Amino acid sequence: MAEPTFDAIQRPFSPGQIAALAVDCEQAAELYPTARVATDRDEPAEKTFLRYLSEVSDLPAELVVHLETWVASDLET
Repeated sequence: MAEPTFDAIQRPFSPGQIAALAVDCEQAAELYPTARVATDRDEPAEKTFLRYLSEVSDLPAELVVHLETWVASDLET
């Protein structure tokens, strides 16, 4: 693996940095579930991370609920 790529994987991104990767709401809605799967929703810091990510991504609350439900059902199977 190339050194810069490995370094990027090791360095955690802030919600703002992740949100900046999306150019529109559709891309933000694709990034949120990925972040959700990579986090432990039971951990307060990670729950805060996801809430902040949804806020800085300007995701509607109803969409976040839908995405959370979708990810939770997928993780159960």
